[in-house]
Amino acid sequence: MKLSKKLLACLLAALMVFSAAGCAGSSQAQTTAAPETTAAPETTAAEITVPETTQEAETRIVVDSTGASIEVPAHPKHIVVTPTVLTNMIFFMMGTADTQLAIIPAALTGYENSIMKDLAPDFGAKVNTTMINKDKTVNLEELAGSEADLVLYWDSQADEAAQVNKMGIPAFCVHSAKDMDTLKELVAMLGDVLNCPEQAERILAWYDEAEARMHTKDDEVSKLTDDQKPKVLHMYTMDNLKIYYKGVDRTFIEQVGGRAIDLTGASAESSTPTMEEIYAFNPDILLLSNWDDYTPEDLYENRIEGQDWSGVNAVINHRVYKVPLGLYRWSPPNCTEKPLYWYYLASLIQPEIFSDIDLRQEVSNFFVRFFDYQLTDAQIDSILHTELNALSE
Repeated sequence: MKLSKKLLACLLAALMVFSAAGCAGSSQAQTTAAPETTAAPETTAAEITVPETTQEAETRIVVDSTGASIEVPAHPKHIVVTPTVLTNMIFFMMGTADTQLAIIPAALTGYENSIMKDLAPDFGAKVNTTMINKDKTVNLEELAGSEADLVLYWDSQADEAAQVNKMGIPAFCVHSAKDMDTLKELVAMLGDVLNCPEQAERILAWYDEAEARMHTKDDEVSKLTDDQKPKVLHMYTMDNLKIYYKGVDRTFIEQVGGRAIDLTGASAESSTPTMEEIYAFNPDILLLSNWDDYTPEDLYENRIEGQDWSGVNAVINHRVYKVPLGLYRWSPPNCTEKPLYWYYLASLIQPEIFSDIDLRQEVSNFFVRFFDYQLTDAQIDSILHTELNALSE
């Protein structure tokens, strides 16, 4: 852009007047009047080029876990979140819950029982929980009439995601983690689609620190005999005897010196053994997830209808534990707080080898590091289910 000679002359004159006024405000007052300024003659004005301002693009192209290139908002503000765990992961990633327009009802339950309700107290009352069905499908009619600018799906829902993309609403698929490497990939992918690469890098750095720390004990763990390794069974839901089987959970149990159950023909992340198979395995440690309300006391008192746990070692020796719930349930493979779960299992399964782990301090450090939030002792007790686990050794 070129300025006219006449306009340039006016600007130069104004600048000289402004300079004189600025000097008047200095610590040494001027006692004489400032000399009159003379406008520069038009004939000496040079051509001035004003640089154009570079604006950020409103959209970006990102590649999802199915390999599809999706055009998404540069900064999503109205996200529909179908995977339960992603509600808390997005909050962790973006530092706010205000960008989430709709979540699945199970995610709201997790929020209400988690520390996230203290960090984002208004979220539960504002977020939509009717747009997404219990089976994670979306009410497309309600979606079409909403402000949604991004819909997140598991890659197993790619068909519905394609349908939503055809509606003109960006739909992006992510994968479910099976181990720490795929959890890292998930965090990096979320950092990309949400445009939060720096926070993703901070989280990944924490994961790397945790891995390096835990692997310093590999030699000690490798020297344990089978008799020194307690048998650990992690219940997903009690009523149907569903358990965590493959994936991150099993890997962590074995890495810290425990033994996981083997089931004939089972290969999925979760499985459903019979009560007889559980008796045969006879776990020394029994973990209860936060997908239902059962507590260690329910097993000690043998209150679960149709199930008899009285002869199981973990019950006899009072080694049944309700798994912690912090920002999210620590049990699922996609929990972003996974290093805390790793520390938890280590201190529970092989406390002598991992005596350097102070779990309460680790939990406190996590919230200070990522949220600049200092937990109270009562909040830490709530996360660790201290009261529910009071009857356990």
